[in-house]
Amino acid sequence: SGSDDWVGPFTRKGYSCVPEKVYDFVIVCALDEEARAYQDLGFDVGGVSNKSGIRYSEVSIGDFSGVLAVPHRMGLVNAAIMSSRAIDIFRPRLICMSGICAGIADKAKICDVVIPDICHQHDSGKWTNQGFVPEIYAVQLPHKVMTKIDEILAGDGFLQDVVSRVSRCFHGSNYGVSNLRVYRAPT
Repeated sequence: SGSDDWVGPFTRKGYSCVPEKVYDFVIVCALDEEARAYQDLGFDVGGVSNKSGIRYSEVSIGDFSGVLAVPHRMGLVNAAIMSSRAIDIFRPRLICMSGICAGIADKAKICDVVIPDICHQHDSGKWTNQGFVPEIYAVQLPHKVMTKIDEILAGDGFLQDVVSRVSRCFHGSNYGVSNLRVYRAPT
């Protein structure tokens, strides 16, 4: 009949048949400066994009492809919501957080891998006439998971393997890689 009404639905159906790209990892960065550090280190970082409300850049580290995702605001709740959405959208094999590790001096150093065994949430509560009344609570890893992590950490060659892989990512620059530690700690 000469109508072009079929073009829009046909095009949408065609796009829906294209498989979504699956990434090896998602790295959550609380600040733009933390995400820019990957480019400063020489990694192949793409431009900033937005997908379903997540601001991200694609990044290649070695043979792996991933996403640097930055929440619109800092904070536990924003990071948790964005992380959940990033898992649904990007389907990564690994999700982690990278940042400046602002905390107690001399406890965590650049390149340390800290596996949270208990997370303390300090930003929940409610406002009253007396001001903000915090409702602090903690979430702990199950004992079975902590035991498995400890077993992996104590395994022969595990730390050397991590140091080797991290060293390759830093293209030979020594940003504390030689003193890298992997351990469980509260966050």
